Amino acid sequence: MYKIDHNTAVASKPANTAPGTQGYFTEGDVGTGLPATVVTKDFLNGIQDELSNIVSSAGLVNDKADSTQVLQAMTSLFSDADTVDGYHASTTNAANTAAVRDANGDVTANSFRSSVPIDSFIPADADICYRVDTNANNEISFTGQEGMLNFLGFSNFAGGQSGYQNFPGGLLIQWMVVTANANTNTGPFNFPTAFPSACVNVQMTTNGGYPGQNIDSFTGAHSVTNTSFMVGTNYPNSASMWVLAIGY
Repeated sequence: MYKIDHNTAVASKPANTAPGTQGYFTEGDVGTGLPATVVTKDFLNGIQDELSNIVSSAGLVNDKADSTQVLQAMTSLFSDADTVDGYHASTTNAANTAAVRDANGDVTANSFRSSVPIDSFIPADADICYRVDTNANNEISFTGQEGMLNFLGFSNFAGGQSGYQNFPGGLLIQWMVVTANANTNTGPFNFPTAFPSACVNVQMTTNGGYPGQNIDSFTGAHSVTNTSFMVGTNYPNSASMWVLAIGY
């Protein structure tokens, strides 16, 4: 597809005349005095603009020697194999393409564009695409598994004997092992990480129980803050305690 390049062509498109009644071409009729239809500049300029816009929308550059460009563009724009969520794929890395198709016909996601200002490129390690609805620009973002877990609220996991896990909505669960001194208050013990707002519950279980002790033996948490807690016990020996804390 190539626009008219005769030496009589002008560089800027002339203004269109006022629209008339739409109709059809005729060769005219001498017998009835019907004149042949005049092919106007508006009609010809309109046709070449329509075709040229199809070519450029597919990321192609007008080429006078290539008479297949409109076909290439239509195939790229509307072929199911080359469409990503309604956006077209191209053989070039143009700004208005959602993906790039290589010589083997494989389509690789590149960037997405729409009526809203989005242009998010994919990190090398990304394997998940998602839309950030809360973003003012309604951007499409790309991330890996860890990034998606963070987006969903499952962030800041720390494993091991002491650790914590964040959950959607702000819930935070922590666990740890502490040693309570015999028949006294021990602490304070710091949580693996501070609760942003408050710790609402601390549960403790003896690691191995209280051998030989009666049912009156007890251990409990007190003086709980969002960063630490104390342990009180009447057990006559020091004891290892499993701790589970819940907060937000």
